[in-house]
Amino acid sequence: MNHNEKSSAKVIATAVKWAARLLSLASIGFVLFFMIGERFNPLEVRPREWPLFACFPFGICAGMVLAWWRQGWGGCVTLACLLGFYAMNFAVSGKLPRGPWFAILAAPGALFLLSSLLAGRRSKATIKVARSSPSSRRPGVNQ
Repeated sequence: MNHNEKSSAKVIATAVKWAARLLSLASIGFVLFFMIGERFNPLEVRPREWPLFACFPFGICAGMVLAWWRQGWGGCVTLACLLGFYAMNFAVSGKLPRGPWFAILAAPGALFLLSSLLAGRRSKATIKVARSSPSSRRPGVNQ
């Protein structure tokens, strides 16, 4: 990997990370405004609905908050909660939620996961270059 490829990969990885962060703020903000606007009252939620709420919106939002520190883990939590929400909704009602809105609100989770993969690839390339550079070799150590 030459210098231009490394710098463009770094720019792409940084752009994906910040796009995920900004979109996660927008998603979490939208969910909060929606819950406030609808006057969410936890006492009105039926017991069989709590597992759905645990996945969406709570699990998805928690995953996006976690992703600010641990991109891979947070992205996985977000996407797992989305899949869990769809699976439980199907199990309860026999159909999937209509429209793309749940997936759109969870989309930053996929970007966090992509960002984590790009950062991992970049760090592995850096380690590989560092190991193969003459300055990293020490006399008397087998490589």
